[in-house]
Amino acid sequence: NETFDYNNQSINIREEFDKYLYYWKWFVLGILISILSVYLNLRYTPNQYQVSATMLIEGSESSELAAFSELGLAVKSNGSLENEIELLKSRTLIRKVVEDLNLNVSYYGEGRFIKTEFHKSGASIRLNFLSSKEELGKKGGLFKIIITSKDEFILEVGTQRKQYVFGDKITMSFGDLIITPTSIQRLVIGSEIIVQLTPIEGVVSKYRSKIQIQAIDGTRILRLTLADEVKLKAEEIINNLILQYNEDAIYDKGLVLENTNDFINERIEIINNDLSAIELGVESFKKENKLVDIGSEAGIAISGRQGIEQQIV
Repeated sequence: NETFDYNNQSINIREEFDKYLYYWKWFVLGILISILSVYLNLRYTPNQYQVSATMLIEGSESSELAAFSELGLAVKSNGSLENEIELLKSRTLIRKVVEDLNLNVSYYGEGRFIKTEFHKSGASIRLNFLSSKEELGKKGGLFKIIITSKDEFILEVGTQRKQYVFGDKITMSFGDLIITPTSIQRLVIGSEIIVQLTPIEGVVSKYRSKIQIQAIDGTRILRLTLADEVKLKAEEIINNLILQYNEDAIYDKGLVLENTNDFINERIEIINNDLSAIELGVESFKKENKLVDIGSEAGIAISGRQGIEQQIV
């Protein structure tokens, strides 16, 4: 046994070691629990796939818009990168993406402990909603489809289960629905598909927070990044967001040009009317005051003199 004297107090290392050794089982148990927790977290936490894309923001106005600006007409410019970032993450633009891709409808496969989301293209069935998108987008729901044969399936909603034939019209809380197979060959007997409907506003808020947009230093290039459980879904969202942005930009530019063209035509018409009124006023003034156009009279005199000279010659 080794004994050390610190500030006149003896410490026996053997005794101190035995104190902690008595709890060795708890130390081992804590380590095993930590390892198990890490394993379960890695095993059952859904993977996140990060997708990114870049887009160039124009830094100068087109020649047409610049010409209008030189005329003193108000023309919308591209603005700063910060403005474009806010526009890309705006609720209006994200909502267009959600509605175009039907992101309020999600598909999941049943696992041992958790359900795993997959892309709609991987589903063996097609959901045909008979309600309008506006009505469907306000409601949520969760149901399970169990394939029992090439012609039939079981629809499970909560604790209720009912057998249907593909093509049957089904009345649900969110509206009528018809389920059809994408392909008979893709149907797997006994497979289960979980479908979740989420109100559109909730989906819009979700992706507004998930989509990250950053400007690349020294350039007018924006980098768009999105991490999602389904890689193909993330790619579609980023690509569609850029598409919606470009379509809005083209529409806005066309609207500006159209409005500017209408404004110019209106001003030209007003000027023409003013000039016509002035000409009529001048002509009336001449007639009332019996004024003669000196230039015209001089031309007539010169022509007459030239005619006389030719006769003399």
